[in-house]
Amino acid sequence: QAGSFSDIYCKEGHQGPLCQVCSEEDHYFHDEEEQCTECPSLQNSLLLLFIICLAAVALNAVITIIMSRKGVLELYINLVASLNIEAKLKLIVSFFQILASLEDVYGVKLDSRLTAWTDVLLKYMSLDFLQIIGFPTTCIGSTRQQLLIGALWPYMLVLVGAIG
Repeated sequence: QAGSFSDIYCKEGHQGPLCQVCSEEDHYFHDEEEQCTECPSLQNSLLLLFIICLAAVALNAVITIIMSRKGVLELYINLVASLNIEAKLKLIVSFFQILASLEDVYGVKLDSRLTAWTDVLLKYMSLDFLQIIGFPTTCIGSTRQQLLIGALWPYMLVLVGAIG
C-alpha cells in the first residue's frame, strides 16, 4: 500500500512492519544482505536443475556399475550392517531438525560460533530443494506453487533415480 505508516521508516523498495517485504514484484528480501534483491533468472535456475539431474543420473550409473561387480555389493552390505549407520543417521537428522527449529519454535537464539558451521549443514539437511540450489522460494509465485514444488520434488528425484 502506498502511503502506509511503515513507509516512513522503511528504505525505498521495502515495506511491511519489519521492512522485509519488497515493493517491487520480481524482488525478494535477502536475509543476509538485509535488503531487497532481484530474483535470479528462471533460465539459469532451470539450467542448474538440469545439471544436477544429469549428475544424479551419472552418479547412479557409476554406483550401479561398481555394485554389479562380484563381491562388492556383499562387502558393502556387511560394512553397513556392522557400522549400524541407520541408527546413527537417524540421530544426526533428529539433532539437526531440533537445531533448525529452536529459534522459530522456542525463540532460542544460539551463539554464532555454533550456528556458523551448522547453518551450512542445516541448509542441506532441510531437504528444501530450492534452498539447496540457492533459489529463493518467494520468487516462484504463489504459496500454492511453492507448496506444490516442495511436495513433488522428492518424487521427481525418485523418477530421475529410476531412469538412471
